[in-house]
Amino acid sequence: MIVLEVTNMVRFLLILLLPIILLSFAFYLKSKNLENWIVRKYIHTTGLFVIGVVCSVLESLGEILLAIIIIASSLIILSLPPMQILQKITNMGTRDGESQLLLLMNGFITSGVAVILLIVFFDHKWIFFGSLLSVAFGDGLGEFIGKPFGRHKYKLFSQKSVEGSLGVLIGCIFGGILATITLYQFNFEIFMIVLFASIVATIIEGLSALFIDNILMPFSYGFILWYYLI
Repeated sequence: MIVLEVTNMVRFLLILLLPIILLSFAFYLKSKNLENWIVRKYIHTTGLFVIGVVCSVLESLGEILLAIIIIASSLIILSLPPMQILQKITNMGTRDGESQLLLLMNGFITSGVAVILLIVFFDHKWIFFGSLLSVAFGDGLGEFIGKPFGRHKYKLFSQKSVEGSLGVLIGCIFGGILATITLYQFNFEIFMIVLFASIVATIIEGLSALFIDNILMPFSYGFILWYYLI
């Protein structure tokens, strides 16, 4: 019993270290004077990934709540002068010409989406994890490919590129495969459902403007996995 409790404590502490490590790397990237969009999209991708990992690996709502309280409290304390971590993160995550208020709205809405997905799919955490990774990896890889390599542009509500949309598709597929392999099971049937969900999420991303894709992509992705596999 004691060994089990120690093991759980070590696992919990290691999980709490994950956001610290990834956030530290964001500041490292910023120190290298990379373009702002690279650091911003890194924060977007790793932030959603951390939320997904923390909520998927921890076994109870109590553990999840405790982890969120610790992480949030740490951010609040570190955001006080002279550190002002949250302000620095906001500055790094803001698009050129974009208001920080819009970024904060995006963050709160995306976090709310994650909470709803966690509640709905708490007994099927692989669906929750895959839904978040569809945005983390899909939207993230879409910009990492589309921004520097996007040559074939199209515009519906906002400008996109065929190359970027292909990146979204690849990222969504990878996220679904990672979630199902690690937390569920994987076979050809599951791959086909993940592929279908990824295509739908990619279409939604291509039709979206502002941060609407952060809402619609995970909901559609999760619903498709639930409908065909549960």
